[in-house]
Amino acid sequence: MVLLQSTSLSTAALLADRSTNKKSTQVAELPAGEVITSMYRGMQAVEKNRGTPTLKMVNSNTKTSCGVMRSTGYCTKNHTIYITPQDVKRYYKLGDAALAFVLAHEYGHAMQQYGKFMPINGMMSELQADCLAGYYIGAVPNINFDDKDLVEIFNVAKSLGDYDFGSNQHHGTPRKRTAAVLAGVAGYLKQKSPAICGEEILPQAIDAALEKVPNL
Repeated sequence: MVLLQSTSLSTAALLADRSTNKKSTQVAELPAGEVITSMYRGMQAVEKNRGTPTLKMVNSNTKTSCGVMRSTGYCTKNHTIYITPQDVKRYYKLGDAALAFVLAHEYGHAMQQYGKFMPINGMMSELQADCLAGYYIGAVPNINFDDKDLVEIFNVAKSLGDYDFGSNQHHGTPRKRTAAVLAGVAGYLKQKSPAICGEEILPQAIDAALEKVPNL
């Protein structure tokens, strides 16, 4: 990730047929605090300051309105994104774009709640938040996500996806979650709109994006 004076996003690579092991220009990682601040402000700008959730840094196992917050997450009861230093460290190890994605995903949940369009189905809710995160990754002003960032997003998808098909906690496989992110990026690049993340459209958009996602 690079902060720029004007919007510049090299996400055409996200929609191209390429291997994640292809070498790309190495760019210094942004400090974690700058990633969080820049993404949070950038997403506020994208949403034109509508429904902005509160963002709080809390230690793991802190009591909140939604109970004990053991990890980073969005609380519907007080419209707050809680992020833990433990998770900042965990995801930043995967790269600055990985941390940016996690924050964008939780911001997506906040917008689902604010806009009253959160799907009842748990997996669809998570995939839609992934899609919205992809849209934010495309739309945030003054941040450039380069080719290497795609690898970081793939890596965080590996850690968040699961294969617990028989569980009501199944949130989507790593490939589906990555495809949902790419669908959101495509929504920005092609339409300048998050409409592709709509519950009725997203399953088809994910199926189409899966062709671009390598086996994880």
